[in-house]
Amino acid sequence: KFNVCGTGTRIDVIDNVTDTVVAKYYIVIFGDLNGDSEVDSIDTKMLDSEVAGKTAWHINDKPQDANAAAEELYYQNKCKVLAADLDNGGTDGAHDGYITAVDATLLDAVTLEIAEIDQQTGNVTYY
Repeated sequence: KFNVCGTGTRIDVIDNVTDTVVAKYYIVIFGDLNGDSEVDSIDTKMLDSEVAGKTAWHINDKPQDANAAAEELYYQNKCKVLAADLDNGGTDGAHDGYITAVDATLLDAVTLEIAEIDQQTGNVTYY
């Protein structure tokens, strides 16, 4: 329903002279696990599945012989792992690098308050 720009969306930086891609970036919005630019109960269910070990987000190493489609999937999954790691209770403020029930609890708390985040305007719609 929006021009989606959620977690896992790739942004290409194009050289306007040569028309070639000079850099690729992936959007990470903590809590937006399905990349629809909304943080809601669907994301909570996805995070619960990850905590239970039922998803395929545990990609540790990029395949050496990855084609373009495999590489894209690899980075999208990496983005989802980052978006799922919500716990930043470390002493340095960084995320702890693990996806646990603490992360699921944090997302549950967020979904009670936020209905939708419009990625184009930054407006937040609350319940």
